[in-house]
Amino acid sequence: MGRPSFVLRMYVILTYTSTWSIIEYMFNSISARQIQREYKKVLQLANKSKEPIVVMANNKPLGAIIGLDLLEKIQLELIVKQALKESKSGKTKVIETVQDLEKDLQELEKYAVPRN
Repeated sequence: MGRPSFVLRMYVILTYTSTWSIIEYMFNSISARQIQREYKKVLQLANKSKEPIVVMANNKPLGAIIGLDLLEKIQLELIVKQALKESKSGKTKVIETVQDLEKDLQELEKYAVPRN
């Protein structure tokens, strides 16, 4: 199965301190109008390709569409990054024994929201 005809390949150009540089990565892009017409195909492509799809209007990037797998990956990376940051700053607690774990779980149960 080939790529849908509405997906274009483009080079991404970014500025950094007033210097233009071409990024070697290539992203899929699509017009905002095409999303209105073929949103199901766009979402299927985003989930299948594992790459962002850049949404363009008037030849300018407006945003990006990403698949659920990529979203989950980004969220997990942020969680790990935050956990490492907290660990380095000493905000984490080391649990060394089963008894310590059980004690902490009992403490957490005090703050649990009751289920209906």
